[in-house]
Amino acid sequence: MARRIQPIFDSILADTRLQGSSRSFVESLQEQYKRKKTLSQGQRRALSKVEDQLAAAPAMDTDKTRRLDDLIARATVANDEWAISFVSSIKGQMAMGKALSTRQKEILVKVAERHSDEAKALRDS
Repeated sequence: MARRIQPIFDSILADTRLQGSSRSFVESLQEQYKRKKTLSQGQRRALSKVEDQLAAAPAMDTDKTRRLDDLIARATVANDEWAISFVSSIKGQMAMGKALSTRQKEILVKVAERHSDEAKALRDS
């Protein structure tokens, strides 16, 4: 017997690890499902793949989560929309158990330096 689709959407969208384009994709699938009351086979496979990725994702290190949340908060105070989006995307990627590229790591270090206490003190003086 086929599984009900709406509970799958509810479960996936309730998971805070799903962020950025992955969340937008699932939300668009849900909107289409609400309009047409069905999903294509490919859409069902894609939804199942996201569900499987969330189930397989390891728990994220709480220290990393705290540091990324702190960086997002600092970028928010500085009204740095790009940094907020970038760090949020990185956080979502890490939450899904995906590794960061070398370039992403380099940029993350630069963003952290740009929003460090030292950089803030220099800007404020």
